[in-house]
Amino acid sequence: MGRMLLTSGAHPRPNSLVRAFNSVATIVRYRNDPLFNDISFSGIYSPLKPYDKLRQNYVKHFRFEQIEPEKLLSHGGFGAVWAAKYPSHDNDEKQEEIAVKIHYNYYQEGSEDDDITATDNLDFLHKQRAREVELRPPGPHPNIVPILDDFFDRAPPVKTEGEGGKEASWEGVEKFPDGFGGRPYTLYLLMERFDGSLDDLLNGKWKPTTTFSSSMTSASFLMHQPASHEIGSGSPSEISTSNMEFSSLCLRTEEAIGVAVQMVEAVAHLQRYHIAHRDIKPSNFLVRSRDLPKRVDLLNGETVEAINLRLQVALTDFGCAIRTVDHAIGRDCTTVSHSGNIALWAPEVAVHFSDPQTSDQQCTLPSIYSRADLWAVATIAYQLFGRPNPFLSGELSSTNYAESELPMLPSAAPGVLVWVLHSCLRRNPSARPPARLVADVLHTWCLLANLKRFLSPRLFDKVIPQIPLPMETLVKAAGGDFLNNEETWHTIKLAAEGFSRLHKRLDDPLRRKLRQLLQLTWTADWLLGAAKVTGLRHLFYQRVTLERFAFCLAFVQFAEKAKLLNAFK
Repeated sequence: MGRMLLTSGAHPRPNSLVRAFNSVATIVRYRNDPLFNDISFSGIYSPLKPYDKLRQNYVKHFRFEQIEPEKLLSHGGFGAVWAAKYPSHDNDEKQEEIAVKIHYNYYQEGSEDDDITATDNLDFLHKQRAREVELRPPGPHPNIVPILDDFFDRAPPVKTEGEGGKEASWEGVEKFPDGFGGRPYTLYLLMERFDGSLDDLLNGKWKPTTTFSSSMTSASFLMHQPASHEIGSGSPSEISTSNMEFSSLCLRTEEAIGVAVQMVEAVAHLQRYHIAHRDIKPSNFLVRSRDLPKRVDLLNGETVEAINLRLQVALTDFGCAIRTVDHAIGRDCTTVSHSGNIALWAPEVAVHFSDPQTSDQQCTLPSIYSRADLWAVATIAYQLFGRPNPFLSGELSSTNYAESELPMLPSAAPGVLVWVLHSCLRRNPSARPPARLVADVLHTWCLLANLKRFLSPRLFDKVIPQIPLPMETLVKAAGGDFLNNEETWHTIKLAAEGFSRLHKRLDDPLRRKLRQLLQLTWTADWLLGAAKVTGLRHLFYQRVTLERFAFCLAFVQFAEKAKLLNAFK
């Protein structure tokens, strides 16, 4: 398989790259040959993570006077964020770039002569710290902005005429007299610095430093079907793969999917630890350009950007977060109030607060938020594909919308995105899939799209196990019409689950082919950066099993076949 991948492109590969590819593939093969039901790659990765290295560059405790502020980045209802620099721990002449979030203190009045150790009026700040710091899931995660450190100190001073010095250089602090007036004792959070927000990207205020060449083909995914299983009236070569529908956007199809899967990965990590963010919106997802892997001169730079995605996306601002599972018996509902983004609250939350019997209390049990974040992320998919978010624009209200009223995505959007909207925007939260399953399906779509870029149609059909889905399966017995959306997705899910179970009972060659396919994609992703720490699919390879991969592979193929059949209404 490695030989097919390396020889299928139009450009010759250097021998050093071929040897590296074959060596890595051999290591993976020998490591996984004995394992038929589990193909997790977690043991391969180095325990040293960039996040840990970054933290080691700082002294144990940050302090206000050691921060060199730069420009004001953003501000919200709870605080403002500045770009800043901080002296490196191992080199005083070197400065690390960070972001500093300073919380407003509306509840403590005083002057600069007051005793800053008096904390009688700091209860609100301690609660904010508990959310921002303690409710972030443990351990580093590539799609969640880490807190490097936190401390309490005086609010930054307002710059006056003729003042100089480092302490007087906080740009724009005078805009927040209610939060910082009198320099009260307040909370500082120091975080990794990103380049901008997803909102900046979607509105054209920020662009990645690396760009795709106009020669890049669209990754609008079209399955290469073997001749014996062709369905529909058109062959893949007869269907346009142009991305003209998105010509006014900075995101191409593969980039939109890559951004979506990173947002879902963040929510999946929160779900794992029973945490709800409650303030999901484009401005709370930060973005930055990825660094190209070393020795990229041996590879095609455009291909590297496409496979690992040039954007890293990470969730920030946990000021409204809560735990969705509370083991306290007899918890009083009035102790949990709603806060966060009202425009993108999920229907179960919106209905709860619109009920006259509960709206006056403005409270709810935390479990109602358990799948609300995934709903909010799904609405942002419209914006990734150049469509207005119907819940932000006011076209729909989460209180009373019908699922049949949801706008359609552009025709170039892949079938799996239709499924994401259909399943994740369900009004019933228990009918929504787990975020981790959504992420795995989107990752699998990306893997097949990447192989389609590398391989010719003949080699693609040879490498990818083709799973037949007869056209009759999606057609009603009476009338010959397609099933409705609900019936179609239910049929596709059952078929994918059937294949996932079937692979256990089939002959060893099919299991081996699935395992080799996953090893092939991991090897290519490792060489191009996507499987490495902070890479786009690092988390996917850590957790994926052969059964899950078989399900996702079947699901993606079925979804794309159904889309080619125009089965979605």
